[in-house]
Amino acid sequence: AGLGEARVRAEQGIVTPEAREAFEKALSLDPTLPQPQYYLGLFAMQQGDNAKARQLWQTLLATAPADGAPWVPAVQQELDRLEVFDEYEDRFLDLFQE
Repeated sequence: AGLGEARVRAEQGIVTPEAREAFEKALSLDPTLPQPQYYLGLFAMQQGDNAKARQLWQTLLATAPADGAPWVPAVQQELDRLEVFDEYEDRFLDLFQE
């Protein structure tokens, strides 16, 4: 996961295909790691697949320890951003359907 995170930092927050591959490899080695799941969700969102991002992040939150984890607020923030985006996208599309 560290290699993928380094690539994302180098690209100023963009999850490149190379970073995605690093996260997928890390996840295949340890499916319980939260970092690859978070960044794969971010990759999906950056590719316009909000449904996939939402599914990944909701699954990640569902597996969080009962006493919480330091990454939970960041994942919840991303889900909240998706909600806002979806709301504005719906309003925008409504403008063209009237």
